[in-house]
Amino acid sequence: MHTFCFAVVCAAGSIAGAQVVGFSEDFNGDGAGYGGGSFQGLVADGGVGGVGDGYLLVGNDDLANLGAFATTGSGLVGDLPAAGVTGISFYLSELDTDDGLEIHVGVGNNFTNFWTTTIGFDADAGGWTQYTVDLTDASQWTQIFGNGSFEDALAATDRILFRHDVSPIVRSPDPATGFFGVDRITLLPAPGAAALLLAGAPFAIRRRR
Repeated sequence: MHTFCFAVVCAAGSIAGAQVVGFSEDFNGDGAGYGGGSFQGLVADGGVGGVGDGYLLVGNDDLANLGAFATTGSGLVGDLPAAGVTGISFYLSELDTDDGLEIHVGVGNNFTNFWTTTIGFDADAGGWTQYTVDLTDASQWTQIFGNGSFEDALAATDRILFRHDVSPIVRSPDPATGFFGVDRITLLPAPGAAALLLAGAPFAIRRRR
């Protein structure tokens, strides 16, 4: 059982939104547009920015599928290629305890064509690590459900998933207990402009409040 000495804000309501290159979710709002069986809500303190910076908390005390996702209302889903999105940047942390989790990112349409990263990410305990996934290279992704190309999946994305799994990667992930945080999910444009976003250029990043 993990105990968090933070205020947790539960997701409520719905915020209209569409994917925009440069959009960055820093989880200092109400958490609308996020869900999944392991979605615990937003923690108001302890994100990448430290005191007063929120993050998305994902976790299970009991053995079960471990993951959460962004969906309609998050500002992150839609026709990603048409919007010029070529990658996704995000931060992960295993918070206060190393649970040995392997976090994979998933994109696409949950009911017709869904893919996850072939290689998982190791979220360190006690700090935040930034990662980036490339949406222009299908070889880095594995189709776990449905038919169609990776490009088709990106054009009809209805959720972006963060979940624990180990190889072989299939639709139903390996169950696990543990907790991890996600922060500052950013939709990246072509590489030249992405460098500006990752550097924190204020004119390029739109944050939800």
